[in-house]
Amino acid sequence: MRDYILSAYEQHGIDELASGRIGHFLQIRYGGTSDAKRRLGSLGDIRSAFFNIQSHLYR
Repeated sequence: MRDYILSAYEQHGIDELASGRIGHFLQIRYGGTSDAKRRLGSLGDIRSAFFNIQSHLYR
């Protein structure tokens, strides 16, 4: 997921990192939240990872 999000950020800019985009990434990459949870963990874990990516980029 990390590489997919970073690629989207490079191509489309900072708006791709808005927290409202998490569902969009999960839908495209995993077909929905159910499959994403099976592969990545809870929604809380997924949100945390997404925000960690943001934090890393903003440093």
